[in-house]
Amino acid sequence: MAHGWLVLQGWDGVSRTRVDVVGTTPTRYRIRAVERTRLGGRSRWLDPGAVALVPKGAIRDNCERCAGTKGGVPGNENRVGGRVLCDDCSVEVAR
Repeated sequence: MAHGWLVLQGWDGVSRTRVDVVGTTPTRYRIRAVERTRLGGRSRWLDPGAVALVPKGAIRDNCERCAGTKGGVPGNENRVGGRVLCDDCSVEVAR
């Protein structure tokens, strides 16, 4: 099970919520909520432990440097110098 961030953009800005990625389809990730999580739509919320499908573009990885803004894949992070980094950040650090 990979960990990631569910990133939603609304009228009030961007919100990030930690989720667990428990499965995948060709276009979506199946996530399990770690805490109460807002989904897209007017009043869609997930309680902790609930499972939902979300678009792949809404999930970011656990990179400690860019916080997933470079669009890394959850579960594909690298450990460099004791830090968890996405592929793009680990290449930049190695330079």
